[in-house]
Amino acid sequence: MEIIARERIIHKMNSGLNFDTSALLGLRGFLALYILLFHSLLYSDLRVNILGQAIVPWFYLLSGFSLALRYTDHEIGSKTFVQRRLYKILPIYYFSLVLAFPLIFLGHNYFHPKMNHFTFWSCLLSLLGVQSWVVKYGFGPVGPSWTLSTLWFFYLNYQWIQRRLEKKSNGYLQNTIITCHFTQLVLGTLLYFVPHWTGYWLATAWPISRIPIFVMGVSCGILCKRMDSDTSDTLSTLLNKNWVLPLKSNLEAYLLLYVVCILSLFLAKTSEKDLLLAREGIFNTFLQLFFVYMQAMMMITLCIGHSRIANALKCSILQFLGHISYALYLIHEPVLYWINYMYFGPIEWHDNYKPGYIRLPAFLIPVHVLLSIGFAAAVTFVERKCKHIVMQYFSF
Repeated sequence: MEIIARERIIHKMNSGLNFDTSALLGLRGFLALYILLFHSLLYSDLRVNILGQAIVPWFYLLSGFSLALRYTDHEIGSKTFVQRRLYKILPIYYFSLVLAFPLIFLGHNYFHPKMNHFTFWSCLLSLLGVQSWVVKYGFGPVGPSWTLSTLWFFYLNYQWIQRRLEKKSNGYLQNTIITCHFTQLVLGTLLYFVPHWTGYWLATAWPISRIPIFVMGVSCGILCKRMDSDTSDTLSTLLNKNWVLPLKSNLEAYLLLYVVCILSLFLAKTSEKDLLLAREGIFNTFLQLFFVYMQAMMMITLCIGHSRIANALKCSILQFLGHISYALYLIHEPVLYWINYMYFGPIEWHDNYKPGYIRLPAFLIPVHVLLSIGFAAAVTFVERKCKHIVMQYFSF
């Protein structure tokens, strides 16, 4: 409980407004759980797509927002900042790689069991954490690790972004949020049409195309830090523009739109080769581009509002999932493949492709979900205990 209390950031403004990010912690837990369910259903013999791709921009926004809340008006050296980031992300990241690497040779991974040029470079880039920077060689033995690679690029550029934005007026930051939204929309759309599968990933995972979203999160964080001292040029001028839905309506409208998109995809009965609606099709790409501004406004709403959704995100289950969300996000896919290995045993690939029947049986989906959550909780607990011991000897 002491660890939870220390990690929960609550800002009390001089105006009496409580700025509480516990709803965002619950949101992290919900997002990690949703990605878990997305992969569990998609990689099962049910082959159900619940559009997990569309929520990925949340991770970029939340990362920039959280860093801005913590480090705005707070001087910290570049070396110390990088050390803290490495200290936070590397242990579980490398653990997930160790967990997934043997699966390659057992036939239960993205790569051919026989080590080849592609697999070698992909694994090497993953060890360096730059797989999403290159894209050409895939994303390593842990599929979701590309998100951490993209965030790592953001972290290396965070301090100069923060220093530049801190000097700007509120009006400039407001315009930056809107400009960055349209920048990533146009850039992502253009990159999507790069030939072969690379276009989709350039539009949705490449750090250069996604950094505008991170900048949006940083700008939102700086604005929120200034809320108690703003006068005429306040954050409310951004949130209350005529062409922006009222904040509480924003939350419900986004959720309703998301449900409609999922139902539309089910009705379309898409195949994996469908260029329009399939997993890496135009439809799923644009879902990651169009709604980023609305997601940014929702993020602020969850902190400063008292909506039913914010209260729901503060429930104990989602708070717990929020604290293990990082581990849950990274290790749930290796856990799924280990379950497949225990069910199917080692497999041989034919014509450089994994046999199509190797999919998680539907009756094992609850096992995968519960085992992933339990394993993530255990890994997070052990990691924090080890860090506590390390902190007795080193200070970051």
